[in-house]
Amino acid sequence: MDQELKQRLIGAVVITALAAIFIPMLFDDPVQDEGKFINELKIPEPPKDTFTKTAENLPDSVEQVLTLPDAPPLYVEQQNNDKSELPSSGLVRWIIQVGSFAERENALLLQDKLRKKGFSTFLDSVETKKNGKLFRLRIGPELDKKRAEVIKVQLEKQFQLRPILVAE
Repeated sequence: MDQELKQRLIGAVVITALAAIFIPMLFDDPVQDEGKFINELKIPEPPKDTFTKTAENLPDSVEQVLTLPDAPPLYVEQQNNDKSELPSSGLVRWIIQVGSFAERENALLLQDKLRKKGFSTFLDSVETKKNGKLFRLRIGPELDKKRAEVIKVQLEKQFQLRPILVAE
C-alpha cells in the first residue's frame, strides 16, 4: 500500500476518534453539582456516664434482696377519683374487668360474645385463698380514662354487666 494512503487513513481514524470523544461534550448539558452531596458519617462521642454507680448498688446476696422494700402493686382498683392511688410510673393503662369466673368455660362464652361485638378482650387467672382459682375477663388496655369509662357504660347498657375500671 502506498505510504501516503496509510498516513491519510491513520489521520482519518485519529480525527474520527477525537470527534467521537469531544463532540458529545459540546452537546451535553453542563454538569450540575447541586444534586450531588457527600454524606459524611459522624461517629458520636462515647457516653460520659458508664453506669458504674448503678451497678455498684445492685444487691450481692439473697439476704440483701430479701431486705429490699416491697414492690408497688401491679394494679389499683379504682373506686373513686383519688389520684394518690394511681401508680407512680406516670403512664396509666385502664382496663375494664368484666367479671371473675370460677369456671373457665363461662368466661370463654362471655369472651366470645364480647369479641363478636368488637371488644378486645383477654382472659387471665388468679389464685385466691377464699375462692381458689378465678378467671378474670378483661377488656383493654386503654390509655385514655374517658374512653375506658365510655366502654364501661356501653358494657353496662348492652350486656347488663357490672364491670370494674382498673388502673395499671
